[in-house]
Amino acid sequence: EQNQWNLEVCIPYQVFKRYTPPGTANQWYVNLTRHRVTDRTQREYQRLNCNGSLRSDDQNAFIPLRFIEQ
Repeated sequence: EQNQWNLEVCIPYQVFKRYTPPGTANQWYVNLTRHRVTDRTQREYQRLNCNGSLRSDDQNAFIPLRFIEQ
C-alpha cells in the first residue's frame, strides 16, 4: 500500500536468556533511527517517528512494536 512500510525483524532470543521471550500480543516500545554521513559534510537522519526532537532516546517518539508468533 502507499504511504506505509512494513519491517520484518528477527530478534535472537538467546541474547535474552534471563527473560521469557515475548509472544503474540506482547509489545515493546521502539524508535528506529538511521544516521548516515554521505560525503563527510552532508548528514542524513531518518527516523521511524519524528516529533521534532533530534534525540534518538526521546520516549515521546517511541511507538509500540507488537509481536506475532508464526
